[in-house]
Amino acid sequence: MVKKRNFLFFFISALVAVLIFVVIFLITSENILQSPGNKEVSINGIGSSLEKTNVQLKGSLAIIIIDDFENRISETVYYIQIEESDGLKEYQLIFKKGKEPGGISGQEIDAIGKLEGEKFFVEEYNLYTPLKDPNINIGAIGVQKTAVILYNDRTHKDERLTKEEVWHKVFNLSYNQSINSYIKEISYNKTWLEGDVFGVYTLPCDARKRDPPCYSGGWEGREAIMDIADPDIYFPNYSRIIAIPVNICCVGFSTIGKSIVQTEDGRVFLSYLKVGWADIDRGTGSHEFGHSLGVMHANDYECGEKVVEDNCETLEYGDGFDQMGQCFDIKHCGHFNPVHKEFLGFFDNFTLMKIEDDGIYRIVPYELLSNNLQVLKIPVTYILNWHENSSYFYLYYRQPIGFDSRYSNLSGVMINIDSTLVYYGRRDGKSRLLDFSPHSDNEVPQREDSNDVVLRKGERYVNDRYGFSIEVLEENGEYAEVSIQGL
Repeated sequence: MVKKRNFLFFFISALVAVLIFVVIFLITSENILQSPGNKEVSINGIGSSLEKTNVQLKGSLAIIIIDDFENRISETVYYIQIEESDGLKEYQLIFKKGKEPGGISGQEIDAIGKLEGEKFFVEEYNLYTPLKDPNINIGAIGVQKTAVILYNDRTHKDERLTKEEVWHKVFNLSYNQSINSYIKEISYNKTWLEGDVFGVYTLPCDARKRDPPCYSGGWEGREAIMDIADPDIYFPNYSRIIAIPVNICCVGFSTIGKSIVQTEDGRVFLSYLKVGWADIDRGTGSHEFGHSLGVMHANDYECGEKVVEDNCETLEYGDGFDQMGQCFDIKHCGHFNPVHKEFLGFFDNFTLMKIEDDGIYRIVPYELLSNNLQVLKIPVTYILNWHENSSYFYLYYRQPIGFDSRYSNLSGVMINIDSTLVYYGRRDGKSRLLDFSPHSDNEVPQREDSNDVVLRKGERYVNDRYGFSIEVLEENGEYAEVSIQGL
């Protein structure tokens, strides 16, 4: 009996000790979560007292891209837009290198990190809405109501273009180099621009001294330009803004898709781009409008003497057959590649087909408005940046038709890799063009190598890693037949 009592005593004591430990742990955990170094903060009520502490922000992502065409580099800048007690607030998000989210403006983001002034240094984050989720209203199909705002600075009031000339270069479908003509053709008549031209407005700054907002390509310029035009524009009537400095020739800047903008007319969801007066009807105007619709750059996938290998080099702007690639220094270049067209919704179910079975497939020229098959989407898995990703080969038949007519010798099958990939919650949104006539850097210049990429009649590509092959059996200008085996 004594042994049983002792056992019961020790059992009850141990149970009480465990319960006390659990209570202490829960209290301590709650205190840790609320301690100054790890404070979790809701969307409202962010103040200076929280700087340099761990906080949590939830809001809407806004992404801008600044193109440096001369040096062939670009900078992508991220903001989080959140609701505070005094209205909409934007903080610049600073991500660790290689951990940027990619994505498109309008995605919901939940980020934890340190707030320092107007910048938020991100330690970890989650994107609530996948890039291709239908709940994100990309709005790339149908009429794009566009307001064009012309402006200069106080020291340069000369006007290189009239409002009528700007309307001609942006909207006129009878002019084959207008932004509207390009977008309507490459979307197979699914997307077009309508709108108005406003200005010229004079900003109170000096572009020669690089004063913001005259010189700035960022948010400062957007706010000042839209504010000065606000009395004349009812912004809820528009979904796209194009800002054109009439005294600065060369500038390229855009949001990636639409973001929230506060105006005197209330909050609107729209895209914003800036292009110099000399570049409206050159490649730059349509390049930036492509960003506004929601797509990133068209790049080259450089693998030396191989078509595809692990960890090849991605060349920014490297796709010379695509307006989102390296041809912004001349008149309009070729069509967007199918990775970007699919994302924007330009294909019909019968023009693009995901294939998983061996067979011989006939595809018609990519540039035509057609009821026939144009793009084959082949599922693959490959390594990019040392991570395994599920992706696709997009195979299509290019011909010198329409905006592709500048490529007079273009005739053959091309393939782009889908690189809107997800790893660690990150998407880069960029396409990669494969080169089926690869050379080493010592044989031919890189740009020349990147312009000779098609798979021609009688040529066969074998992917040794996955065991499938692609062979062009026929191509005659009207169609191409390809044999795909080993899937």
